[in-house]
This record gives sequence, C-alpha cells and structure tokens, in this order.
Amino acid sequence: MATYDSILEEQRKKEQAAAQKIYEQRSAANANMNNAYVADMNKIVDQSTQNATNKIQSDIDKLPQQYQSAYDTNAIQQKINERQVAERMANLGLTDSGLNRTQQTAINIQRANADAALTQQKNAAINNLKEQIADVVASGELQKQQTAAESRYNLAQTNNTLYNNLM
Repeated sequence: MATYDSILEEQRKKEQAAAQKIYEQRSAANANMNNAYVADMNKIVDQSTQNATNKIQSDIDKLPQQYQSAYDTNAIQQKINERQVAERMANLGLTDSGLNRTQQTAINIQRANADAALTQQKNAAINNLKEQIADVVASGELQKQQTAAESRYNLAQTNNTLYNNLM
C-alpha cells in the first residue's frame, strides 16, 4: 500500500514534469520571439545605416563637380597669365626668347601646383566622408550588438522568472 509521502512524491514528480514541459514550450516560444525581435531591429538598423551611407556617398559623388569650377578657374588664370606674359614679351621684343619660355613654364608650374592643391583638398574631403561612412557602419553594428545583448538578457530574465513561477 502506498504511503501518503510516496503518493505526494509521485504527484510532485508529475506536476514537475508537466511544469518542465510547459517551461520548455514557453521558453522556445520566447526564444523565437526574441530572435524575431532581434532580426527586425537589425533590419531597421541596416536600413538606417544604408540611408545614411547613401547620403554620404551622394556627397562624395558630388565632390568632383564641386571642385571642377576651381580647376576651371586655374585654367582660366593660366590663360590670362600666358597672354599677359606674351603681350609683355611682344612689347619688349622678346617673343622668342628664353625669358619668355621660362615665364611660360613658370605659369604652367603655377597651374599644376594649384591643381595639385585642389586635388589634395578634394581627396581630403573624400577621405573625411569615407570616415563618416565607416563611423555610421560601425555605429550600426554596435547598435545591433547592443540590441542583441539586451534582448538575450531580457530573454534570460523572462525565462528565469517563468521557470521559478512554474516550479
């Protein structure tokens, strides 16, 4: 004949097994919801990152146009200087002299230096914008990691509370 304690122990084991089964089902459902939440948040962060990256990339794409007028100004200034030197040399009767050629060479070097300085500025602006893209991407990845970590923590807390309540 079964004693009261053995009946109680058997009933406790049945209840514990049933609670364990409920816990496993709910824990799996919580994990699925957690994974869906993290995936949704990652999509949002990816879209936000992509939008910011696209905007910065469009700024990079516009830079050559923005600097073109400065290159054109350098070319115009070169032509003006060449004409002024040619006129001055013609007035002095030195049209075919070494001095004329030296001054024309100096004008060409001046333009090359001005163009090089512009190219350096443009490249610095491009590098700055590329750094901004890298920062946006890194920030997005960090945000995704934080969201996943917080979500895992909350999932563990929820499952722990569920387990304690069921047991």
